[in-house]
Amino acid sequence: RDDHIKNCPFAMTCEDKEAHTEEVNDPLIGVPLLVTTSPIFDKDGEFMGSVHISKDISERKQSEAAIENERNRVKTILDALEDGVCMINQKTHEIEYANPALINVFGPVEGKICYKYFHDFVGICDFCKDDKVCKGEVVRWEMEFKKQGRIYELVDIPLDSPDGISAKLEIFHDITEKKKADEQLKTYTGKLEELTDDLRKFQMAVENASDHVVITNPGGTVIYANKAAESITGFEKSEMIGKNASLWGNLLEKCYEKDGLFCQRVWAMIDESNPYFFGEVVNFRKNSERYIADLHISPVYDEHNNLVYYIAIERDITKLKEIDRAKTEFVSLASHQLRTPLTSISLSSELLLRGISGDIDEGQKELLTEIYDSTKRMSELIGALLNISRIELGTFTINKEPIDIAESMDQIFEELKLQIENKNLKIERSNAGGIGAIQYDRNIFRMIIENLVSNSIRYTPSGGIIKVGIEKRANDILITVEDNGYGIPEKEQGRIFTKLFRAENAKEVASDGAGLGLYIVKSVAERAGSKIWFESEENKGTKFYVTIPIE
Repeated sequence: RDDHIKNCPFAMTCEDKEAHTEEVNDPLIGVPLLVTTSPIFDKDGEFMGSVHISKDISERKQSEAAIENERNRVKTILDALEDGVCMINQKTHEIEYANPALINVFGPVEGKICYKYFHDFVGICDFCKDDKVCKGEVVRWEMEFKKQGRIYELVDIPLDSPDGISAKLEIFHDITEKKKADEQLKTYTGKLEELTDDLRKFQMAVENASDHVVITNPGGTVIYANKAAESITGFEKSEMIGKNASLWGNLLEKCYEKDGLFCQRVWAMIDESNPYFFGEVVNFRKNSERYIADLHISPVYDEHNNLVYYIAIERDITKLKEIDRAKTEFVSLASHQLRTPLTSISLSSELLLRGISGDIDEGQKELLTEIYDSTKRMSELIGALLNISRIELGTFTINKEPIDIAESMDQIFEELKLQIENKNLKIERSNAGGIGAIQYDRNIFRMIIENLVSNSIRYTPSGGIIKVGIEKRANDILITVEDNGYGIPEKEQGRIFTKLFRAENAKEVASDGAGLGLYIVKSVAERAGSKIWFESEENKGTKFYVTIPIE
């Protein structure tokens, strides 16, 4: 051949008179050789030639190629992984390889010392000191990398070599979201346990409540009844659950047909547009025993505002009603017994004030006036208590007779004239003509008008105006009493006709009221066929409306 073999060790030895070892892979030879040449010198040190030693390394080259292919295949796999992967020298702790996923998060790490780069440690960290990997064990651990704001599960896999464990493959699996999810799950689990505990407590409270509690579906079918439902009604749960209620169930209708119809009427009042019921009802136990109950029915809605349940709570108030009736009877009796001596005291003090028994000085007059005023207030209170007891006992009678409304009004204002003048109030009256006499209870009419006008006088500042109007309509006469006084706070208007209730601003203006007047007025007015309502705005005034039916 005309040219030298590439990397020819003989040519190198001839040129520099040195020994050379080179791999020779010439197509003309056909096999890869490892050629070693050594120079030969004569006794005078002159270069004479070289000795050639050639070794067929075909198998070794094939093994190296196979290893390289395997390495490339492994690298391709590691480069494609979503988890970060690096190879760390166990002796130097140098990062010898990092896949793209790791570089994307941590930057170019190859050639860096792992504990310095990843952890900012000056010395070797505890994880690098762990000799489990050197003993061939796979080690798992977690670490938070604060710079990246991520948490990783690290898996250290030992890599064998002929000299032992020389490196480890470290896999970075991002578990940040999993950790967050675990924390959320832990939080939710804790809340769920709390809710479950609360629900268990609530269930125990409802199950052992003294009130009769029943839950129905929107159609009225009973799906739950507590222990009190059994003890109060006498029915077993199995007799109630699954039955369509009418109130608690058709059981009542089977037990007492007549009042079963009442139950249907009550249930018919409840629908999605009017889902509440509050009131006193008469029910019957399984043994047909009658009892009085305070009944509340309320709806339960889901998160989409769909009606899903009704909760009915019934309290047996039979004994309370008996006690209340006994109390009312006692109040009635006591009031009757007190009225006679009070009348005597009032009359005697009035006669003394008139000088019937001789002249009195100013000091005596002041004391007698206090006695007279106090007995008058007490008489009014006793009268109110008597009226209430009659109303609650059902003995309040209505005696209709022909009355002239305008004339009765004149009498009331004449009696209240002194109070009106003392506060310098202006009275504006508008009377409808041609009304004539109407059939109505004279005492009830007087009670209603006197109470409303007295309230206006009491709760209107000095110099204020009270307007009283009378309007004849088709079926009734509308009477209005309007003032520009203190008004009724909006939040308290719903309770204004409640027994013993007084608005807070009314207590500040006058501390001596009993809170009975409007309760009595509404009760007797409705029994006489009248209606009463009002409009009010705090610090601007109040207007009451009363209808007197025309028969």
